[in-house]
Amino acid sequence: MEQQLSSTIPAIAAAVRASTPHDPVAAAEQIAILLYLKLLDAEDGPPASSREGRSPAIFASQAERYRWRHWHHLPATDLVAFLTKEVLPYMGSLEKEEPAIAGFFRDAELSSKDQEATRRAVLEIDAIPLAQLDPATAGDLLEGLLAAVGWREVDGMYGTSPVLRNLLVRLADPRPGETVLDPAMGAAGLLADAARHAQEEGGAAPRLLGLEVSRTMLRIATVNMALRGLPTEGLRRQDALSDREGNLGGLTPGGVDVVLCDPPFGPRRLDEGVGVSGSMRSRRLEALFLDVAMRALTEGGRAAIVVPDGVLFDPGPAHVELRRALVEEFDLLCVLSMTPGRFRAQTLLRSSVLVFGRPSPSYGPRPKRIWFHQLAGGTRRRGRPDGLEDRTGLSDFLRNWERHRERGFMDPPGLPAEAILDSGSRQPRSWWAERDVIADSGYRLDAQRWAPVVSDWPLDDDPAELAATASRDYRKLAEEIEALATAIGS
Repeated sequence: MEQQLSSTIPAIAAAVRASTPHDPVAAAEQIAILLYLKLLDAEDGPPASSREGRSPAIFASQAERYRWRHWHHLPATDLVAFLTKEVLPYMGSLEKEEPAIAGFFRDAELSSKDQEATRRAVLEIDAIPLAQLDPATAGDLLEGLLAAVGWREVDGMYGTSPVLRNLLVRLADPRPGETVLDPAMGAAGLLADAARHAQEEGGAAPRLLGLEVSRTMLRIATVNMALRGLPTEGLRRQDALSDREGNLGGLTPGGVDVVLCDPPFGPRRLDEGVGVSGSMRSRRLEALFLDVAMRALTEGGRAAIVVPDGVLFDPGPAHVELRRALVEEFDLLCVLSMTPGRFRAQTLLRSSVLVFGRPSPSYGPRPKRIWFHQLAGGTRRRGRPDGLEDRTGLSDFLRNWERHRERGFMDPPGLPAEAILDSGSRQPRSWWAERDVIADSGYRLDAQRWAPVVSDWPLDDDPAELAATASRDYRKLAEEIEALATAIGS
């Protein structure tokens, strides 16, 4: 199966690129549209709509001719015309019967610049037994196709790396039956990984909710989830940062068990206006998404979100208020500092993962200490993502995290904040600070602010001897100054 896909992916990508020259975004969108049409009528297994719990009645009676099986073999000119003028408009008209499908195909277009290339892409996709692919292989298929058409090289179109996705999911620990939200879902990789993680625990799958402003990204996310046999009804085109009523994709604030988010960094574009999240107004995307995550959580809910380190020490009122709320109103469990370019390759900004929860009275006393951990830089090896966890110390961190969780997050590993270490000591990776001390600092949460300090002087010297040495050095300096003054005066 994998060998078949390894030869099919380049063929599909070449055909789509020929029909959408110099436009990776259009190529990615065309791949998503064709894959979804095939998924809705899987010839060698139950259609994706059935796996998602939807009725296949979209192809009832006269609509039968819109099934993939009835038109994929048409000549190039007839194929493109039929898709453009009949199939896509029909799918987009199913607002009442299948609103999720209608939303996917609304305004959908296929390139007709090279009709024969489009036909080749259709035939290559037709040869893939989509219903027989396991979730991991299906996800690899989409990832491979997107990479082959250059989608990941487009600014702003990068997805969260598999290592970072796994990290966020393990930290937030979504469980069967919980509601999981990603307010900036992109290709929905975090939601897919959250579903897999929860299903490994057994029981009901989590309820998945993803918000995305880009229709192209929504289509790619939909196909990503459908290929893996996951429900797509919770994926919506919506700007979580312009939600003036505080409604998060149909959920009232405080209704989410888990929030996972690797948001874009930087200011909103001027044409997007000032973002609104609850009562906070800002142009900084990272601050707004953090506020969304905080407002979304129910009591006992958890969040793992990536932020640039500027959020952790910026003196602006919005950032200070966010940090105050994290420390005083939430249980901030860990600030994990990441080396630039290791986990978010699209940016060289230093960033951190914040792990926090909304306190619940039934959980007993709240932790009074906040854990800070700094990952090692590691060595980037081109084309070698494997081993990143070991090179950065991530594996050790996750083992410590599991032990910390078992102890109820009350006693973080590592040293006290700002501890003085003996000269020659190795710089530690873990330390902790009391919530009250952090509050007195203006709620500074950057890891380096609280890092232990390695002394320039050996700490085991006799204090009396150190004092005598300092006194002798002082007298010698005073004598030299006096001699210099005498020389100048003469």
